[in-house]
Amino acid sequence: MSAIPDRARWLLISDVDDTLTGDDRALRTLIEALADAGTVRLALNSSRPIASVAKTIAQLTVTVEPDAVVGALGTEIEVEGMPRHRWQERFAGWDRHPIDEVMARLGWPGHADELQTPFKASFAVPEEAWTEAERRIGATGLAVRFVRSAPDDFDVIPVTAGKEAPIRYLAEQLGIDPGAVVAAGDGANDATLLLAAPRAIAVGNATPQLRHAIGGGRVYVAAAPHAAGILEGLLANGILQGGGGR
Repeated sequence: MSAIPDRARWLLISDVDDTLTGDDRALRTLIEALADAGTVRLALNSSRPIASVAKTIAQLTVTVEPDAVVGALGTEIEVEGMPRHRWQERFAGWDRHPIDEVMARLGWPGHADELQTPFKASFAVPEEAWTEAERRIGATGLAVRFVRSAPDDFDVIPVTAGKEAPIRYLAEQLGIDPGAVVAAGDGANDATLLLAAPRAIAVGNATPQLRHAIGGGRVYVAAAPHAAGILEGLLANGILQGGGGR
């Protein structure tokens, strides 16, 4: 994605839905600013599998060519168009079948097949039922992590996965100092990513759940929504200069 990779010294890791997307005009301005600066590499990080993210990117009116994509809550990685299968070796032996059996007994439906992977089990579970679902899955003895976001998104992944898990790996793969990473997000499932990154941006349309999770800490909370909020945060952090790096 970077026009001049040798100049790249920052890595922007951005959530996709309602963070990068949501305002095509603002997205175009952001992408042009990144291209003009030539100092920021772009990685996308979604709760959805990479194949699903690719469909969204292909449908945008703006050309977005990320240097890397993280999908399915940190369980899939693609760098410069090539899947990094070795990343998934850390999840070897994790079996989602007991989770599916528990949820079937509880009567909570799975999300669409497009949103499921061997290492990400996704269900529609109302908030009031989250605790019971977690208790029942926990009783299976599996090493799991729960990622919940309103109103009814309930994901189960390996305990070593998560949106924040690949931060250092991505930086190393793209030749960026791990201390020069900035993350951007809008939803509750972005909280761990924003809190783990050295610098972070919550876009202006961030949910109340995310705002609560990040508290009053070091995360920059933009006034502008979507991609405009990302650009605002990059400027505020000095990662891009005024005028979008021109």
